[in-house]
Amino acid sequence: LAEAGRLLRPERIRIERRLLALERRYGGRAFSYVGSCLYCPEGSCTRPEGLPCRHPDRVRPSLEACGFDIGRTTSELFGIELKWGAEGKLPEYLTLVCGLFHDAGHVAWKE
Repeated sequence: LAEAGRLLRPERIRIERRLLALERRYGGRAFSYVGSCLYCPEGSCTRPEGLPCRHPDRVRPSLEACGFDIGRTTSELFGIELKWGAEGKLPEYLTLVCGLFHDAGHVAWKE
């Protein structure tokens, strides 16, 4: 749904900036980016043509692309049931899930 993307975009930008900052600080690798890339205008991604990404310093794979079952993870670990839109209508609430994988010990994320 285009409306969900419009609503999530500002939060995605904020989260992605924070994750990249945590990567720089602790090392490791961030995973979060659900949906399409925020950095290339629609239809201009080079990846479908087999060409290198224009923004490898900013783009990260989604958790789903790495085999994570996000619905199961959110429900079992966090008690959050994902909601899905239907028939062109937004769900009751929207959820963004991200992760930072590293070996630097505990990382505090305070919002």
